[in-house]
Formats: sequence, structure tokens, C-alpha cells
Amino acid sequence: MNELLWLNPQGSHVATHILVRTDTYPLGPLDPAARVVGTFPGAPGTVGRATDNGLANGIRYYYAAFAEDASGGLSPGRLSFGRPQSRTGAFRWSYTGGGASWPTVGGLVERFMITSSTGFVFALEEGVDGGAWHPDNIPVRVPFPAPGRPIALVSSVTPTGEPWVIISSLAGRVSALNASTGATIWTSPRIGSVVEASVCAMFKTLGGVDDVVMVGTAHPTRGNRFVGLDLADGSESWSFDNGGRSNIGPMPDTCTVDYSRQRVYFTSEATQHGVQETMWALEIADGSATKLWSATYPNVNTPPVLVGDALYVGTSIGEVLAVDVSDGSSRWSSPYAAGDGPVQSFIFPQRGTGRLAFSTRNRVHLIEDSGTAAVPVWQPPITLASPNVPLVLGDKVVVTDAEGQVFSLDATVVQPTVVPFAVFGDPSLRTPPGLPYFDNRNGLYGVGTADGVLYVVQTP
Repeated sequence: MNELLWLNPQGSHVATHILVRTDTYPLGPLDPAARVVGTFPGAPGTVGRATDNGLANGIRYYYAAFAEDASGGLSPGRLSFGRPQSRTGAFRWSYTGGGASWPTVGGLVERFMITSSTGFVFALEEGVDGGAWHPDNIPVRVPFPAPGRPIALVSSVTPTGEPWVIISSLAGRVSALNASTGATIWTSPRIGSVVEASVCAMFKTLGGVDDVVMVGTAHPTRGNRFVGLDLADGSESWSFDNGGRSNIGPMPDTCTVDYSRQRVYFTSEATQHGVQETMWALEIADGSATKLWSATYPNVNTPPVLVGDALYVGTSIGEVLAVDVSDGSSRWSSPYAAGDGPVQSFIFPQRGTGRLAFSTRNRVHLIEDSGTAAVPVWQPPITLASPNVPLVLGDKVVVTDAEGQVFSLDATVVQPTVVPFAVFGDPSLRTPPGLPYFDNRNGLYGVGTADGVLYVVQTP
């Protein structure tokens, strides 16, 4: 079964005609090789739904929707696809967001949010039977969405008492949306020519000194700045450029808030015009921020991860660094050299231990911080085809490879068993998986693929 959802266009809309083929997308509303799913009347600007039943598992079905206006004219086709998969194993559902890009989950509130390369933000129903648009939500288009994941805020920390989602734009702005309805709450002024990173935020209700949303700009050749936006309306509260608009390199990654010290940490790239600092710490006050330290570590390519008094980052040459939060100095005598290409996206700590999980080009690593150095836990590292970021869930490390295999690896042993508990996706279209997420309430693990599909499986 494929459940189809669409947004009826504004204006003179009467009905939506949907056709399907299994070899290619329907070539038009009268394609003789296509099967007619149905004609569905609907008011302009409303969400339409239909179910296509009696389908074969493992077959990709290509759909085209044509909107009919009051004069009988038909719009060009809007295209999507669905591939039913058996739920007898760990697989629970998949969602095609459209476009050739990895959909990313922005977090769980009353429901969770994702984006796709089409630039739309969707609210999907969570749970083992989820995946459909939430009934209250109208998908909203965000111009030039940034590649970072959107950030979901629970209602207890937002000024309106409703769940929000905050998303960055490559056009240099940040927007806050109502997570339930999709309505825009505010859009920031243009803070730079390019914003790639997800935001981070501090909240007074959680012990912070300010209600502020923070993000850095990422122009490759011009100067950059790290900006704090007022949570209430998106206006600019403060800006940090290290004394000049050419004194910070691009900041493509998210930042990290330290509530115990009222700080924010972020990383940047070294630049061709002489800026070598790549790690930064600012002290946050109500309405302002002050630089505490900056440090120069070559090739940093992940956001900082805070554990106790240490910040952990990865590099593009396959090293992991431990940095002291007090002054930015190195806590280890030398970096941990993992080899095998860049550290991928993010380092994930195991709570209550000094252990860290991360992926490189074709390996998954688990190491432990001894205080002065890092030592490998898994010996040797786990070899997989283009693994994504590993998630540490208790004593298990969950990770996906480019074959659509999902593994739950034992973090308590030196050589864990490497057997997938789930396999998803189209075997003819294997690509490296995107950023994962975990639904703690329902024990669900989800990850997007490069053809615009989010797959969700039940963890063991």
C-alpha cells in the first residue's frame, strides 16, 4: 500500500487527477500506459489524501498528479514515487519527501519535522504507524533551505507555548515555524550571504541567561560572523565577528550550548586570507556575547561535542581531538588518528562513560578518553560501506551503511558481531545514508537516502 498526500494549489482548483506507472513517471494526464488512481475533488489550499492498494512489495510506483481548474485546464504533472516494503521484520514505514536529496529529521515534539530538497518543511505523524502528514499541518516552502537539519522546539521553551521548528536558509536568513500548522512565526533579517548550519539555542526556562537562537554564516571568501537572534521575534540581539568582517572563516556546522558555564562553542574553517582559528568559545549574557578564547586546530570539519570539561571534534584527515573548555588547549598529547578519510559529520558520546563513536569513510570507530589520550575500544574498527553517523543508544551503537543495512553493535565488547537487524531501500539505487534520528518514545530509528526517502525501522 502507498498512501498519497498532496497540497491542492491556491486559486481556481477543482480536482486533482493522479496516475501511476511502474516503469517511469506518467507522461501526461492521458498517458495510455498509466493506471488512473483516481480523480479527487478538493478545495484550493487544502491537503488531499488517497490510498493506492493492492500493490506488490519491492516495486517502485511512479505517480503524477495533475491539478484541474474551473475551466477544465490541467497543470503540469507533479511527480513522486513510493515503494511498498514488508513490515514482517524491523521495517515500519518510509516517506518520500521529493527531490534528489537526503531528508533530515529535525527532532520530536508533538510530531517531528523533516525537510527535503524541494524546500518544503513537513510535519509527520510519529510512531510505528506514522509517516503521513499530520492532519493540522500545511507544508510550508522555505526558500533555499540550508543542508543542516531543522531544529524542533517543545512548547515549554517557546514564547507562544506551541511547538516550533527553526530552519536556516542558504539565502542568509533563519525562520521559525509553528510545528503544528506550518505557519511562519518570524523570519530573521538577512544575517549574511550564506547560512548553511543548523541553529543552536539557549533558553531561560532551561537555566540559560538568555532566550537566544545562534548560528554562523558560511561565505567561502568574504568575512563571516556568528549571530544571536532574539527568540521572540528573530531580530538580531548581538553579532560577533572577532573584530573585523574578515576575521572568522566559514561556519558550516551547528554550535553547542554549555548551560553550566553560560557559553556557546562553535567551529569554523581556516581561510585563504590568513584566519587560522577554527574553534571558538563565547560567554553569553542577556542580550550580548563576549569572546573567551579561540584556538587553531587544522582541518576541523565537525561541530564540537561537549562532554564534561572536554570538547571533541573530528577532522578532514581522520583525526579526533579533545579540547579543554577552559582555554581551548589540547587535552591529549596527540590527536587520535583513525585514518580512512574524514570523520563524518558528528562524534557521538556514550552517556556516563568516556567513550565516543564516529564514522570515517568505510569504518565505524568506538574509542575511550583516558584523560590524556584516546584508546580504541573496538579492535579493529568495524568495516562497512560508507557508514553514516553512529548513534549510541545505551550499550548499543546503531549505524547504517550504503547497502541499506542497519546494525546494532555491542559497545561493551572488543569485537562486536556485525549482523544487520534491518535492510531497507531499493537495492538498485544504493547511496550513502544521511543523518540519522532516534524516536526514544517508540524505539524507532530513521535515516534518509539520497533519492529523497526517509526510512524508519524498529530498533532491537
